[in-house]
Amino acid sequence: MVEDMYVERLAERLELTSVTVSFHLKKLEDAGAVKSYKDQYYTMYSINKDIFEVNIIDILSEKTSESELQKERDDAYRKRLLMLSLNMASLKLFPVSVRRKRLSLKKFGKHLRREKNIQRKK
Repeated sequence: MVEDMYVERLAERLELTSVTVSFHLKKLEDAGAVKSYKDQYYTMYSINKDIFEVNIIDILSEKTSESELQKERDDAYRKRLLMLSLNMASLKLFPVSVRRKRLSLKKFGKHLRREKNIQRKK
């Protein structure tokens, strides 16, 4: 949207009803994505450019309060996978997914390196 528009004009350009456009513009305004102002008897809408000038890298690298919680979930998931795949020092089930295979073999390899006397079956 290059220029500010009112609901009816935007609805015409999008080939939607003005009720639908008005509903969604209200949601966008509540989220801070668009700004509105009165011009005569029309309510004009414009894009809040400050919101959209954020770099995607800034968004992805931003630390949130849930990042620690997500790390805990990931650790619990890995532990659950390992418990399914490993039984003491032996693989009881070889996982099908690549991610599970890699995780199981990595953990199993660490366990084997710690053992000094590895006995082989004859």
